[in-house]
Amino acid sequence: MGYQIRPLHISSEAPEVVHEEQSPYLTSPDKYFVRSYSGRRASNHLISPLHKQYDNIPLQEFPPPRRAYDLAPYRPPPKQKNKFGLVPFVLIAVVSFFIGGGIGGGIGGWIGKHNNSSKTSKSESTGTSSGCTPTVTEIVDSAGCPNVNNTTYTTPAPSVEFRIACAIDLTSSPGEDIELANVITPTLDNCLESCARYNNGQCLAATWIQFSPVYPEMNSKCFFKANSGVRIVMNSTGTIATSGFRIS
Repeated sequence: MGYQIRPLHISSEAPEVVHEEQSPYLTSPDKYFVRSYSGRRASNHLISPLHKQYDNIPLQEFPPPRRAYDLAPYRPPPKQKNKFGLVPFVLIAVVSFFIGGGIGGGIGGWIGKHNNSSKTSKSESTGTSSGCTPTVTEIVDSAGCPNVNNTTYTTPAPSVEFRIACAIDLTSSPGEDIELANVITPTLDNCLESCARYNNGQCLAATWIQFSPVYPEMNSKCFFKANSGVRIVMNSTGTIATSGFRIS
């Protein structure tokens, strides 16, 4: 025995009626009729189903169709989780810490420096009120005077030792001539070395005179002396004299 599901009515026989609770957009009817056919009647039904009488049609109940929005309850979309989590807050806290530390350190350093400068100013003002020490500027000429005054200089070969006297010129005593010769030398050391080599040790003293202290290497002369003669202190006449006496 076979079963065939057929609608309650045929569109060619009567107009279609849609119930209020049934959606017109759904194709499944609320009820179906199930009709059984024998082998012979089934074949006749397939040949001409419209002329067969509807008998022995058992009524079978089917559940009503469900609407689309009744199939599943509404679920709100899940909240999107923050991908970064606590990382931005940690970064902000670290940056704020360093910025605050830098600002605080700068302010503290400025306050400390201001306090130190105030203390220094007070101490300087106190020292000034008690007394000030005058500053003396010492001028050293091309011969090294006055730093080399009363010091000794030993020439290379031959090895001769001279004692240096700053601002001293050597002249002859009355009725005596001690001048041996003179040469141009750029430095006092060159003058004493030339005297040590002169005529097998006849030069016993030498005076180096700077006629132009600005250019001593161009305008300076070395005067060889036969003996120490008479010492004369040079005055400020625009020339500078430095003498050396042989002591060995």
